[in-house]
This record gives sequence, C-alpha cells and structure tokens, in this order.
Amino acid sequence: MTRTLSTLFLIPLALASCQSTAAVTRLPAEAALEIGFTESDVEVARLPAIEIPVERLEIERVEGSRVSFVLPGRPSDVRDMLLDFEGANGRREWCERYKAVSFEENTATAIWYFKRYKIFKPVVTLLYEIRNEQDGDRIYIDFRAKEPVPGVAALFGDYQLYALEGQPDETLMRAQVFIDTGFPIGVSEEDMADGLRTDASNLRDWIRERLALEL
Repeated sequence: MTRTLSTLFLIPLALASCQSTAAVTRLPAEAALEIGFTESDVEVARLPAIEIPVERLEIERVEGSRVSFVLPGRPSDVRDMLLDFEGANGRREWCERYKAVSFEENTATAIWYFKRYKIFKPVVTLLYEIRNEQDGDRIYIDFRAKEPVPGVAALFGDYQLYALEGQPDETLMRAQVFIDTGFPIGVSEEDMADGLRTDASNLRDWIRERLALEL
C-alpha cells in the first residue's frame, strides 16, 4: 500500500518536469476588446444554460472558449458575486474550494483549488484586474494565473459585463476562458463547454439568491 501511494505521488512530479511552457499566459489586449452584441444575441443568451452556444477559441495554440448568458441584477451585482471567492465555495463548477487572498478597488487575488482533471488537482493563484466604465454599466474583469503549476501551464481570460435596458435589472455576461495544461492531453472541447454551461447555471442560481437576500 505504501509503495502504491508513493508511486501515485511521484507520477505528477515526474510529469510536471515534462510540462511545456505556454506561448501566452495572459489575454492579449486585442482579445480583451469589447465584444459587441445584438438583440438577437441577447435572446440567445437568455436560453436555458444547457442550450447556450459555446464558441471555441485559440490564441497562439492556447485553446479556450467563449460563452454569453443573461443574469439578473446590475453589472456591479455580478461583479461582486464573481469576486466573492469565499462565497463561491460549493457554488461554482471548477473547484473544490476557493480562497480570497487580497481585494482592492481595482485588483484582487484568489487561490483556486481545482477538482481533479486527469491525474492533476491544480492549485492556482489567480490575479484579477477590474475596470468599470459608463458609470458601472460596463465592467471588465481580466484574470490570469500568477504562475504555472503542474497541470496548468496557462490559465487566463476575462468577464465582460453589460447592463441591459429595461426593468428589472439584467446583465449580459460574456466569459472567455483559456487554459493550457502543458501536456499533449489538454482540457477537451466537450469538457470545457459542459463546464461553462454548468457554471452559467450555477451563477444564475447564486445571483438570484444574493439579490433575494438584499430585498
């Protein structure tokens, strides 16, 4: 038993020594530009999470995906939810738990303890940059891994939050997420799409609970 446990412990270490370096580790400025949307886009973003389309992306061989969905509340409400790392425990799809490290007006740092994927359970420190525009009607949150760890050579992306017209308050959220494991077997397109749709569903449930608590 002891030998088996030792072997399982050494496998990730051996693989980590073979991990390749990602060509890009943060979202390039051109990819972070505002993404326009039409009324038709908004209607699609209102669909049940399981039906939301997920677009496959790639930046310098780092693969990613983009998803858009509508949430109740103002962009500031959604921003506060996305940066509530302790509150995210048990509510978001990707990790077993989240830990807030620091939070300032325009920056934040958090540790994500990922669920197991393949043989790795990465622990990643994420850095966030927050930008508010148009009196809070548009908010941009850029995120990236502080440094590579075994199983994550790069992890970066952004959240773009747009206030929609009308009542009650609604926000269109567009999420772009890119990840490179550093190994030949990466996160599959199907796993990424399923994860983003599940996360969208969870965020809808969570924001409804948060807004209900404010009433």
